[in-house]
Amino acid sequence: MGQESRTTRDQIQRAAVREFLDKGFQGASLRQIVKNAGVMVGGHKKAKSIFAGTAWLRSCRFLFHQL
Repeated sequence: MGQESRTTRDQIQRAAVREFLDKGFQGASLRQIVKNAGVMVGGHKKAKSIFAGTAWLRSCRFLFHQL
């Protein structure tokens, strides 16, 4: 994976974490996540679940490293 892809992924993950923490899964908006990340992504039926999963994993990794 190239540096640009990693940067984009990180931007989306950070935006997803903020959105899910602020609004929960039901209230989170995929449009708001990508807007806050400053990226453009294609539509995907499961994108919200994918973003929630990656946000969860990122949060778990962060908390694990804080122990």
